Amino acid sequence: MKRYLLLLLSLCQLVLFAQGYSRVEYFVDTDPGIGSATTAPLPIGDSTQFVTNISAVGSGLHTLYIRVQDDKGHWSQTINRPFMKQAVPRDATITIAKAEYFVDTDPGFGKATNIPSISGETIDATVDLSTITSGLHSLYIRTLDTQGHWSQTISRPFMKSNLTSSNPNIVAAEYFIDAVGDVGKGKAVSVSPQSSSVIIDVLADLKDLTAGNHTFYVRVQDSNGQWSMIQKVDFQVTINTAVISLSDNEKLILYPNPTTESFRLKGIESKATLTLYSLKGEALLTKQFTDNEPISVSSLPKGIYTLKIQTTTGVVEKKLVKN
Repeated sequence: MKRYLLLLLSLCQLVLFAQGYSRVEYFVDTDPGIGSATTAPLPIGDSTQFVTNISAVGSGLHTLYIRVQDDKGHWSQTINRPFMKQAVPRDATITIAKAEYFVDTDPGFGKATNIPSISGETIDATVDLSTITSGLHSLYIRTLDTQGHWSQTISRPFMKSNLTSSNPNIVAAEYFIDAVGDVGKGKAVSVSPQSSSVIIDVLADLKDLTAGNHTFYVRVQDSNGQWSMIQKVDFQVTINTAVISLSDNEKLILYPNPTTESFRLKGIESKATLTLYSLKGEALLTKQFTDNEPISVSSLPKGIYTLKIQTTTGVVEKKLVKN
């Protein structure tokens, strides 16, 4: 008796012309209503790419629908793409005989790098990236069965970064609100002075945001041209004021951290009292200080310490690392 395997793959790539996306959703055949369809990943730049699960869809001709919502709550038109789902017969005696991969450029079937480790339908491979330059690339993989038939070539994007032991200076920064775009496509932030540890102080443009919850994303670039991971802060815009409401802990910035000689606390509106504790809970330092005043820890041994800062609105707690 023949067994049947349903090949469940539907790839949809759609160019979108709105900015400030808050939701992408899709459905197959029947519209459940705006806002009630299946959520897809937010676009990167002006395009979105995702894999849809069609396991519950019967064989035959169907239609995939997709729409997006901008950050003002407006929905786009619903765009559709027809597709065919077929049940493909599978012979249990046919197995994977070979697998191969390549990066970026296809050398031709059978000419890519061989993957020696194949166990049943599982492929395990270590990819050699020593000759690949830093930046965004695509990894491709395909298989050959025992009847000599090649599979489709599947791709996955990846980023290669060169890590160094030194701490290069941060020379640039950029931010996004609500949706993260491509590297270098955010709103630029001036970095001065340039060092390995900086405070990003920016007056963000919030005039087009609606009242409610939003997310602020920021990343930095070092002197080697490498971009950092995205950091984010949630904030709230209130009607008619466009003011970011942050907690006391988020307002108070501790830098540099780790430190070797001294540290500063920025964000204090008036005088505050600082108490520094060891991990055993011993109070090692207590003093009053003002905003951005240097506080020496040169006499303390290396280790991790707890800072408790008494402000006019309460107590803020932070961790300090002494190298």
